[in-house]
Amino acid sequence: MKKVVKHMKFTMNGKRLKEMINLCLLKGKYNQGLSNTKGQLGNCVKISCSGNKISVENGDASTYVRVYNRVRDTNPLMNKQYGFVNADILTKYLVDEDSTISFLDNIIKIISGNSVVEIPVIERHDYAHIIGKFSDSMQEDYEDEETYAATEKLVLKTKVCLMKNELISAINMAERVGSSIYTFNANSKGNTLSITSDKLTESITTNLEPISPISRDAIASFSLPISKALEYTNDDEVAIFYDDEMPIIFRTTDMILMRAPRTE
Repeated sequence: MKKVVKHMKFTMNGKRLKEMINLCLLKGKYNQGLSNTKGQLGNCVKISCSGNKISVENGDASTYVRVYNRVRDTNPLMNKQYGFVNADILTKYLVDEDSTISFLDNIIKIISGNSVVEIPVIERHDYAHIIGKFSDSMQEDYEDEETYAATEKLVLKTKVCLMKNELISAINMAERVGSSIYTFNANSKGNTLSITSDKLTESITTNLEPISPISRDAIASFSLPISKALEYTNDDEVAIFYDDEMPIIFRTTDMILMRAPRTE
């Protein structure tokens, strides 16, 4: 899929944009057999701007991630524009201060202070069709909703709301086992979410108390460095939507992250 943005321009803090891009790379430890290995999503990300909101997205065959932020110096009436960029090249030139970034034809221009950088737009993303599908279909409202529609047919009916720092601590503890496989078990009767990871003779389970009561049971396993991603989000709470052996979605006010379950 090819797309060359006609024109897009916005101003935002370069450090925050770098954080958004790094979140969408999902760098960290993934399962590999009985152990784990360092990995990440592809190095090409999609940057979109509509009105005063910017989104950075990425994906692969089993993952979709979007993070967004408000920006300045945009045309509030501008229709959605987007372009694909090389994450390593763009972040190399982002500084910890406001930068003005413009996409014009096949060129990205980054203006920081007295410096002007020009780099090329990437015309193709291997998983542009997946990014495009979920970019258009993902349900926007979630905080007051008990279910979540990733698409018209994929509706997840189990919701668990947690404090972000508690979830990060539980995942980091589970990571010590070394398999990088995490099983989430929502128990409505006990009103707990248990996070378990095991490998051969080692196992660890952490029970978390949700912010609001759990109304439906569900269990699913996945491999994803979710704690690293959550560290970049500005929200204090995380809503998790999933079902038995179905994709799991993590939602905050500035992030959507979906991962397919392990079915082995």
